[in-house]
Amino acid sequence: MSEYKSSDVQNLFGISYETVRRWADEFKPFLSEGANPGSGKHRVFDDNDLRVLSLVSSMKSGDMSLDEIHLALKAGQRGDIPSMLDERALEIGVNLQLTIARQQVRDLQNQLSDVMEEAQQWRDKAKTLEGKLEAVQEQMLHSQQGQSSVIELYQEIARLKLLLEMERAKDKPAGGVEKSE
Repeated sequence: MSEYKSSDVQNLFGISYETVRRWADEFKPFLSEGANPGSGKHRVFDDNDLRVLSLVSSMKSGDMSLDEIHLALKAGQRGDIPSMLDERALEIGVNLQLTIARQQVRDLQNQLSDVMEEAQQWRDKAKTLEGKLEAVQEQMLHSQQGQSSVIELYQEIARLKLLLEMERAKDKPAGGVEKSE
């Protein structure tokens, strides 16, 4: 069984808080104990209370007297719970869905923020690695130039040694003994 606060009854029947209090007092014998809980406690209405108040509301709008309403209630007549409860339930459902959706949006915003922060960290790492790669490529270029220079030097040394041997070979007699000067 559902429970409703005074504010729900106000919204449901389009009445003031004072009218809710007055009806709860006037029709106390037909309502649950929660509708008149005593001093310092909040009123709580159940489905049967809403049926009683629904009959009261419709008879009051038909200009029926309090005595006529009491007679109808004593005879067991009750009203239907207004369809506004369905609308209220729908409103509560929509509000709940809206609250959930807002929370999901906040969660997604937090996730997006985390992903963006992580992406920035990866971009920073990529820049660092690009810098290191450029430095290594520069070193390799210098190293290759250096290796190229070393190779050229070894080639020059080998050429000079060959020339030296050729010159020495010219100075040697056919018997293999060097000429002395």
